[in-house]
Amino acid sequence: MNGYFADVSNLSYPGILGIDWEAKVAKYTGSSSANSKISFTFRKDVADLVVLALQNPSISANKILRVEGDRRSLNEIVELYERASGVTFEKLPVDESAVSTGPLMADDFDWSDDNAIGPFAKMALRGSAVVNPNGENVDNSLFPQWNPMNMESQAALVWKWAQTL
Repeated sequence: MNGYFADVSNLSYPGILGIDWEAKVAKYTGSSSANSKISFTFRKDVADLVVLALQNPSISANKILRVEGDRRSLNEIVELYERASGVTFEKLPVDESAVSTGPLMADDFDWSDDNAIGPFAKMALRGSAVVNPNGENVDNSLFPQWNPMNMESQAALVWKWAQTL
């Protein structure tokens, strides 16, 4: 288990987290639940970890590995982008009752509805978007040579990419 793919979500599908680069709007961040942490990992880091796990079967054999490159809240992610870009995002609140109960994704969920709250945003706002929602240990320390990227180091690159949209 490795959390949310930071490079895919923040670059290709920022709307999943409620971020609209063009309009400079950050949905979901105007509420207290936007302080819930999210596990993020970059795909390259997952690949590096798989290699380490395969090279060290005595450590990784028959285990579910729970790793993450970084752990940030939606509010913290928006703050990183604001610092990297010098732009202030408009922060829109979320209806807490819309995310706190019910299924993560209803049968009639419409991905094209800009006002819909997607399943990952619901997980994040519910506090269950981490690799150890039940308090399990995170296994990063099993591989001390593994040095995953963090969201702060990537914020400026993400912002530059967003300007090309």
